[in-house]
Amino acid sequence: THTSHTTNRPPSQPPAASPMFGRSGGGDARAGTGDVKIKEVQQQVNDVKAVMQENVEVMLQNIDKTEVLENKSAELAAQAKTFHKSSRDVKRHFCQQNAKMNCIIGILCVVILLAIIIPIIVWAGGSSNRRRLLEQLLLD
Repeated sequence: THTSHTTNRPPSQPPAASPMFGRSGGGDARAGTGDVKIKEVQQQVNDVKAVMQENVEVMLQNIDKTEVLENKSAELAAQAKTFHKSSRDVKRHFCQQNAKMNCIIGILCVVILLAIIIPIIVWAGGSSNRRRLLEQLLLD
């Protein structure tokens, strides 16, 4: 924006020298406009500086959060590895226990079958002799 700048000096005094242009006289209005522009640019610089400082702070916070996430992820990976190993050991243990139980059940089945079959074979083998004895007793 371009505005004219007037000062509150009495008309009897001559215009002051312009610090911006090093002249006296008619350059006073331009010096005021220059000061305003400088202030505007300085304000813009300060605004950009504030935004950049905020961005840097947010970036540093994000870096901290990233480091925390990396640490948690490494810890979870270690726990997963430990869990995988222990679960494999537990699986192996229960497979062995299951195999033992299957062997015990198989042996019990064989023993029960033998307990049933042996008396039948003995009785059947002896029954032919019994039949002969019964036949001899009945026929005599």
